[in-house]
Amino acid sequence: RLLDSSLPTIKSEVMEDKKVRAVAKVSAAGNIKVASARNTLMARLMDKEGAVGEAARAKAEELCEAARLVVASEERKVESMEDALTKKWNRMILKRKQLEAEEEARKKKTKAEQEAAVKRKADQQEKAQIAVQREALAKAAKRWHG
Repeated sequence: RLLDSSLPTIKSEVMEDKKVRAVAKVSAAGNIKVASARNTLMARLMDKEGAVGEAARAKAEELCEAARLVVASEERKVESMEDALTKKWNRMILKRKQLEAEEEARKKKTKAEQEAAVKRKADQQEKAQIAVQREALAKAAKRWHG
């Protein structure tokens, strides 16, 4: 929400950098959980190797399998969070680029309208000047002929 509210003031190039930083931050936080889950798995595997007796080995294998599932789950969570955040930023960047393109088009249109208005004014002034000159010439011609 905070990112969306600041969207109109941030350039799309800056948003790309912010996206990279945000995804990296989420990745780092998620990777800490993955590393912790992997450490737990390694401890379970070591316990399994040291287990004495069939029942103890079976119990240790169950704990190892549970730890493997946790590692896989944490890895999927990180990937999912990265994907979701990347998609969110990409949508915001696309929206910003569209706003920038619209603003550029507005500026070009305004500039063209201003140039057209200046040309119209110059044309009107030229026509008025020609009319004044014609009138002056007509008056002068009447005085000479009249």
